[in-house]
Amino acid sequence: MVVDTPIDSAGLTAWMLLIMFLRNVFQEIPLQFVGDTQWIQYGEDVKNRTAIQAVRSSEGTFPPGSEWTRIPIPACPDPHHNGGRVFLNTTSCPYGTNFPAPGPGLYGYGSRYQAAGKPDFQWSIVTRCKS
Repeated sequence: MVVDTPIDSAGLTAWMLLIMFLRNVFQEIPLQFVGDTQWIQYGEDVKNRTAIQAVRSSEGTFPPGSEWTRIPIPACPDPHHNGGRVFLNTTSCPYGTNFPAPGPGLYGYGSRYQAAGKPDFQWSIVTRCKS
C-alpha cells in the first residue's frame, strides 16, 4: 500500500471521500500489516526507499482485532493559530514537530496555504500488507 497525502481543497475532498468508503470496507475486512517497517519512497523509483520503524497498535482498535499504523510524518504545531491546526507559510517547523521526524525534511502538511495544489512532499509512504 502506498499513501500520498496531497492537502489542497480538491485533494482533501477526494481523500475524505476515499477514507469514508474505505472505512466501511476495512471494518468488514481489516488489513493486516507485515513486519515493523515502513518506507519513504522518493519519486516513482521503488529502489529509492528509506526504511523507517513503523508504529503499530492492535489494542483498543475498532473493529476489535484490527491493527492501526501511524502515518510517520509529524505535523508542525503552530501555537498562535487555531490550536496548531493552520497551515504555516513555510517549509520549516519553527515550533518543532508533534513527534520526532523519521528523517530530514519528513514533516509538515504537504502543501502551504499560499501555494495550494503545489505539494511540498516529493515522496510517498509505503507499508506492506498481508494479501
